Amino acid sequence: STSDSTVDKALDWILTNVSKYNIGAVAMSQGHHNLASSTRYCPSTPQTEKKIVALKLMNIPVFLPTGNAGDKSRIDWPACISASIAVGSVDVKDQVTKFSNMDRNLTDFYVLGEVKDFHPDGITRNYSGTSVSAQVAAAGWLEIAYRFPLLSYTDIYAQIRKSSPIVFDQEFRFGRKFDRNLTLRGLGQG
Repeated sequence: STSDSTVDKALDWILTNVSKYNIGAVAMSQGHHNLASSTRYCPSTPQTEKKIVALKLMNIPVFLPTGNAGDKSRIDWPACISASIAVGSVDVKDQVTKFSNMDRNLTDFYVLGEVKDFHPDGITRNYSGTSVSAQVAAAGWLEIAYRFPLLSYTDIYAQIRKSSPIVFDQEFRFGRKFDRNLTLRGLGQG
C-alpha cells in the first residue's frame, strides 16, 4: 500500500544514495486516492514534502502519477504535493485519457501513457496508466539534463512548459503535454 511512511522511506534512500548512484530524476509509480472532498484535498504530509523539496533543490525532479480513477478535479497523493511533478496520461491522439486524474492547478504535464515492453523471452506486453506516463516523463527529463548539463531544474521545467502544446480531454478540460522532441528543438537540438 502507498503511505507516507513507505514513500518517505523510498525518498530517504534516494537522498542517501544520490551521489553513489548518480540519481538525476525520480519516478515513483505510487499513489492513493484517499483524499478529502474539499478544495484543499491533498493530505498534509510535511516530511514527504520536505524530502521532495530537498531533491528539487539538488536539481532532481520527483515525477509522480496523477492516478487512474478518472477523477477530473483531484489527483492522487503524493502527486498532489505541489513540489512534485504530477504527470497525467494522454493517448496516441494527444487527448487526456478517460482514466487519467486531472487538476488544472496541480497537474504539471501529460505524457503518453501507453508503452510496449519487450521482454527477453520474446513476449511483448502493453502497459498503460499514469504510472507509465511518470516513467516516460522522467526519462525525457533525464535526456534533456544529459544533453544540457548546465541547465538547472528551473531552466528545464521552464523550457518544457514553453514548448508544451495544450491537450484536451473529451470535456475540453486541458493541460500541457510534455513532448521531449519539442523541448529539445526549443533548446536548439532535435
